[in-house]
Amino acid sequence: LLVLAPRTENKPWALQLADATTGKLGEVLFQDEAYDCYSEGIYHGSIYRDPVSRRIVGIAFDRRAPEVFWFTEVHQKLQKALDSLFPGLVVRIASMNDAQNRFIVEVFSDRQPTSYYWVDLGQRSRGLIKNTRPWIDPARMLPRNVMKFKTRDGHQLDAYLTLPAGVSKKNPAPMVVLPHGGPWARGGWEFDAESQFLASR
Repeated sequence: LLVLAPRTENKPWALQLADATTGKLGEVLFQDEAYDCYSEGIYHGSIYRDPVSRRIVGIAFDRRAPEVFWFTEVHQKLQKALDSLFPGLVVRIASMNDAQNRFIVEVFSDRQPTSYYWVDLGQRSRGLIKNTRPWIDPARMLPRNVMKFKTRDGHQLDAYLTLPAGVSKKNPAPMVVLPHGGPWARGGWEFDAESQFLASR
């Protein structure tokens, strides 16, 4: 089994193998230095497997922003090639063919809701499959900034801040805090309709 290993003191959650019959923990596949190896997406297909060998080749998780950690140099190069087709956007592979030259990808940013594309890397071509919110104009959206703060008990946390246009020290805006669910959940660097709506007002 793939499990989120029990948390150890002062270390983030790790992705680890476990024996399904004995429960004994095995090899640690991935552990970040500062962030839990967790995102909502882990339970929705963000463990990447090679389509032929079925070996685990990567994991998508959230640091300050969404990231993909690839275990092989081949897949690292594939990610760079896909990123180059969508500058400024987060690109995550949703599906790939056995030859790993044709993909379905999801792309998004703090200003652009998720869109799905097909990509043919051999032809360096792409095409839109579906924009999940075509009525949103990314050019009119506001950036989602990342800031760090310390809690009363000394822990350092990330927060995401969307400022209205025209805000300054001389022209401050009221603050609206949108707490996430939890205590196991967290926010992320992505398009957030509620934050955009409030900042637009």
